[in-house]
Amino acid sequence: MEESGTTHYDLFIYDSKPDAWTCEPTVFPQETPPNFSSDRVITIAGTMVWVDLSQGIILCDLDLPPEEESSREGPRQLRYIRLPKPVLQPLNTKSFSRDIAVVDDRIKFVDLNIHDSSLGLYSWTAVTWSMSVGDLEFHKDGVVKSADIAPSGALDLGSVFVAHPTLSSHHSDILYLMAKAGPALPDRESTLIALDMKNMKMERVVKYTMQREGSMIFAYMLTTISKYLAPPGGISFSSARLLLQARTNMANPEATKPPGQDEAAHKDGAGNAHPPPFLEVTCRSSGEVRRFAAGTTARYALHAVNRKLAPGSPAALHVEAAKDGEEPVCFGPTAPLADYGRGWRLQTVTEQDAQENHHAPPSGDTKEGGGEAKRARDREALVKKATSAYLAKIGLAFLFIFLLGGLFTYLLETIPDMIQHASTPESL
Repeated sequence: MEESGTTHYDLFIYDSKPDAWTCEPTVFPQETPPNFSSDRVITIAGTMVWVDLSQGIILCDLDLPPEEESSREGPRQLRYIRLPKPVLQPLNTKSFSRDIAVVDDRIKFVDLNIHDSSLGLYSWTAVTWSMSVGDLEFHKDGVVKSADIAPSGALDLGSVFVAHPTLSSHHSDILYLMAKAGPALPDRESTLIALDMKNMKMERVVKYTMQREGSMIFAYMLTTISKYLAPPGGISFSSARLLLQARTNMANPEATKPPGQDEAAHKDGAGNAHPPPFLEVTCRSSGEVRRFAAGTTARYALHAVNRKLAPGSPAALHVEAAKDGEEPVCFGPTAPLADYGRGWRLQTVTEQDAQENHHAPPSGDTKEGGGEAKRARDREALVKKATSAYLAKIGLAFLFIFLLGGLFTYLLETIPDMIQHASTPESL
């Protein structure tokens, strides 16, 4: 959307089918925003929403029914709705103290009012508002005060300075806050707080580093990348994540855990937390499957498997990861067991298995291996057939050259005699 002056806006729409841009005039039938400066753009139910965190939002309905779109005349109508006024004058009217997001098909807005601090004590009030696309104004949802939040471990909200409120796009009651020891301290360490506004408690507290000195001006970004990832080991992540990996202290594994995880996603039907992931190893001697914790070495797995074998059963020599049609991956004694994905299985190898693998073709027992061998034999037969045909053609060529040379020699010997005999006059 391009602004001309302060009261007129032109809407540019790109259509991928004709690969072309169109420009449409717009009009505000009611209030016109003064000096609007867009900080971000969000979409909800076919409506584009331009956000100016310092004053309000502009809404434009783009997904109109075909009959309304065809019968529409004149400029496209825009709506301007003012954001709620802060209870107290904030330190900054942009993302430092305000945020807006689409949550549960509603436009949700939060305003963080930071009170004056004294003697190193800080207090704040967070007010949340929301509205549907068809509403004419925001409606207050609730108020959260720092004094109402119980301390979590060693962290007391009254002892840290918070800013950059960030609404969760998937959990309507979760609010993220960035916290530091002071508003202007140029240190590397920061704290991310996932606040449960419904139950008035800190859901998660995670410390992270920006790998550089920074104040409260720089914060973090909200992303849903983890929603489309498939982490190994069956670990379930919440769909709403804060992108902290690039700034997280990798020396602290606890700091890499995503804040604000949905506890239900980590529990089974009985309400118990999921255990750590495990690996399954099939014993070729007994046919039984043994389970081992992630990180178990192959040496210990062999010891555990062989210890439970029946008398007379061949002992396992080593552990390998096998997949039909693939070269097996052997684990050394100190190598940790690993899962290589779909189709791969962990199994033990006995001396008998090793001998069979040594004398048998690598993949002759599988359909894929048999097919490959057949194709190789067919290629070899074709090469032999082509070679034989080539040699036969060469032999025929030499035979033709020999016959042609003999014919020329015969003609050279007989033609002169024939000419001489033809030119000699007959005697009377």
